[in-house]
Amino acid sequence: MPERVLMFGTRAVFADGAEGWFHGFEMLDDAWTLDSFIIAAGVLRTRAWRVPRAEIAIEPTRIVAARSQGDYERVAPDGDDCPPDKHWADRHTRIALAEATGMWGRYAALTGVAIAEDGIITHLIGNAARVGRDLIRLSTARATWQQPHWVWVNTAETPPEPFVPDDELRDAILEAAHRLGLGPGDLTHVEILVENGIVTLLGNVRAPRIKDLLHAAAASRKGVRSVEDKVVADSELELAVGRALAADERTRGERLRVKVEHGHVRVSWLAPEGPGAPYVAEVIQETPGVRSVEVVPRDVVAELGVPME
Repeated sequence: MPERVLMFGTRAVFADGAEGWFHGFEMLDDAWTLDSFIIAAGVLRTRAWRVPRAEIAIEPTRIVAARSQGDYERVAPDGDDCPPDKHWADRHTRIALAEATGMWGRYAALTGVAIAEDGIITHLIGNAARVGRDLIRLSTARATWQQPHWVWVNTAETPPEPFVPDDELRDAILEAAHRLGLGPGDLTHVEILVENGIVTLLGNVRAPRIKDLLHAAAASRKGVRSVEDKVVADSELELAVGRALAADERTRGERLRVKVEHGHVRVSWLAPEGPGAPYVAEVIQETPGVRSVEVVPRDVVAELGVPME
């Protein structure tokens, strides 16, 4: 099930335009079911509001409440009035690890959470660095509340993973690709999507070597959980287009010249157009990886002086 990572401090907006930030949350039970978001605002004095989970939309750069600020219940920003049947968490919550984990030590400060579509908090994001910023991802499958503001995680069974925010991870992948020798021109028609550490590579490149180097750059970065590679190289696409034309009974037997550049296909005739001519562009366009199709008519080919059989 898809997850969305939400860090404390993320911008929050109410329906009336009032703004604040994601300050904390309340959990309904020990099954890590998120019950309410806590949105805070203020400069000299912090105020906080309790917003039910069902009334929050999580967007890429902010969270949005369904109603105006004044429609929601005011709460103490330190969690003092949290109901006894709920758990309160904010940036003051500490995570105790069951065992020391190398450079991360035994403790971490809670800085964010990964939330599934059904409201289950699947992972905790913690800052485990004594100095600076070293984020880790911890599964809640072996996490329990010990006391207010303390969570214990059995890291012996669910070891922590490095965590890098999606925008930083995308930049790191591009930097790694450039270090491997790829220039801006190699990736002009490539899109790198990152969501919760899951990387999807899309688009077109000139050669399989570029595709392989980009995949290696993504897979090597700390914080990447998986890489789905949907990039298509032009040479591979030329073969795929040829197979598609040969397999379709409407275009089978047509004598064509196919050239591909960054997914843009240009096709011309090597022989007089046959009965499949009206369908050539349609068949090519259905081939995965094709961005556009240009069909050069037979009479234009003849005018250009291209020999035809």
